Amino acid sequence: MLANGGEGKFVVVFEDRIVGIYTSYEDALAIGYEKCGLKPFLVKKIQAVEQVQYFSRDLAFPCPT
Repeated sequence: MLANGGEGKFVVVFEDRIVGIYTSYEDALAIGYEKCGLKPFLVKKIQAVEQVQYFSRDLAFPCPT
């Protein structure tokens, strides 16, 4: 996708296939709902280098109330 000038655009992925590539997140999201309904799908920005995201599941902190 990067070779075809896709960097900076948004891809819609449903199950094991690419639905399409769009210039804006809003367009990609609208098409995702139109084509996939309420089934899970992914809208992802196409980037040459993926920024690493860290998430923690350690939620064992005291409740302040």
